[in-house]
Amino acid sequence: MLALAIGLPVSMLVDDIPKEAPVYLNIPGDLWLRTYAASQEATPPLEGVVQQMFQSFVPDNIAYAVADNQLLAVLVVSIVVGYLVEDESSSILRAAREVERMVTIVVTFIIQCSALGVFSLILSNILKLDPATMGRNLGVLIASTLSSMAIHLFVAVPIIFFALTRMNPYVYWLKNSRAWITAWGSASSAATLSISLDCARDRGISKTVRSFSVPLGCLINMDGTAIYFPIVVVFLARTQGMTLSVVDYVIITAAATLSSIGTTPIPSSSLALSIMIAGLVGVPVTGMMGVVFAIDWLLDRFRTALNVSGDLFGAMVVYKKTGIEDETEDDLVMEGQPMQEEAPRYNRSMA
Repeated sequence: MLALAIGLPVSMLVDDIPKEAPVYLNIPGDLWLRTYAASQEATPPLEGVVQQMFQSFVPDNIAYAVADNQLLAVLVVSIVVGYLVEDESSSILRAAREVERMVTIVVTFIIQCSALGVFSLILSNILKLDPATMGRNLGVLIASTLSSMAIHLFVAVPIIFFALTRMNPYVYWLKNSRAWITAWGSASSAATLSISLDCARDRGISKTVRSFSVPLGCLINMDGTAIYFPIVVVFLARTQGMTLSVVDYVIITAAATLSSIGTTPIPSSSLALSIMIAGLVGVPVTGMMGVVFAIDWLLDRFRTALNVSGDLFGAMVVYKKTGIEDETEDDLVMEGQPMQEEAPRYNRSMA
């Protein structure tokens, strides 16, 4: 939530693109008229915002929700159905496994063709857009993302870390440089997990705490991803002349929180979820998303470095607040200290 509190306001500062954008982006005129009319409407009351958000969780027709790409509603229904299914031989589970098998084959083929697809999307936008305009908009996207991450890493997190541990957060972060540099290079929290555990051990965090908090943070603590989701969705909306309402921002906040927790710790895994969140607030995914794909390899490295840094900050906070210690023989060996040999016991039969 702290990451969202930083990323969402920064995303709202993204400027609209110039007047000639409808020509470059080939956006229908009626879309601009509807957007302008919507921007003139009164802001709905808070209770209406909350009611609309919760209504979006429950679809009127699950088949229509699947066809209309209402993934959040589909996710809620899937959780309920999965909880109610008791027998593993259920026909619903068999159907789900068969669909999963077919989808996996299709997705694998699409991934193999992704390089050509991304190149085609980028090429079409380069031919439509003014390079200066596109470069300026991408500069805003990159600058807003990196500035939000910098505020989170160097201002918000250090304040909380110092308040809870009374340690210098910047010295602690620099001592863990091996972890976040590896994360930046690999763009994967999972690939950096072993090094993160080593850094936590070197900082004196007990084995019980580090073996629990660091892997858990690798799975659910995605600060950089939570910052990136609202920024990229607002970027897609603004580049198409759309103005998001209060309801849209509430939905983005809720979806970004849940999606960042469920993001897999592999490179660029958040791109698919960005498309899902954009669909929840009615933002069309146009060719500009291909340009976002093209630069995501760079932004993903900074997101991963921030995620790993947050894992190590969190591990130290848990260690300091719980005070759990475990000086076991395994820890002594990992720390490079010699094990104490057990004194020989006296055996009466040998006397």
